[in-house]
Amino acid sequence: MQDFTLEKPFDGDSAKALEVATTILLPHGFRVVSKTAHEMVFKGPPPPQTAYESTQFWGPSLIKIVHTNRALSLDVEMGEWRRIDKILAKFGMVGAGVIALAAGWATAAAVASNTSSTEYTVIGTFTLAFVTFIALLKRWAVRSNQNRIKDTYETLLANAVILGQDR
Repeated sequence: MQDFTLEKPFDGDSAKALEVATTILLPHGFRVVSKTAHEMVFKGPPPPQTAYESTQFWGPSLIKIVHTNRALSLDVEMGEWRRIDKILAKFGMVGAGVIALAAGWATAAAVASNTSSTEYTVIGTFTLAFVTFIALLKRWAVRSNQNRIKDTYETLLANAVILGQDR
């Protein structure tokens, strides 16, 4: 299952282009899974343990570089980002559930103590704002990082095309 494919016109040397990709990806924790004369498949690095270990290249679980008729293509499977997306979705649901329980408890306490409806409005507004914030934060974090990763791999492919040209 691929998440995105990039393709650039290419009529150069496959070996040179694949060597450029290998030179760039191996230092970032990728491993070569398979290699033929016109194709290489890389397995992505494990998730970083700290922010200092994170690189622009983290996120894909598999990368496939193929030289076909007059084109060099890069297929990227974003397995690690799908995993992070699921974790953030669960965090949002759990957070929303905790806030909803707290809001329900506070509402029950307000009703039991016979207070005005202002407290209900404040509690409801806070709950809605928190749930909305968590949903937007998840969306922003995943999308911005996926766009950053896509830009990184567009640059990788462009470098492989330029350096792999026959001169």
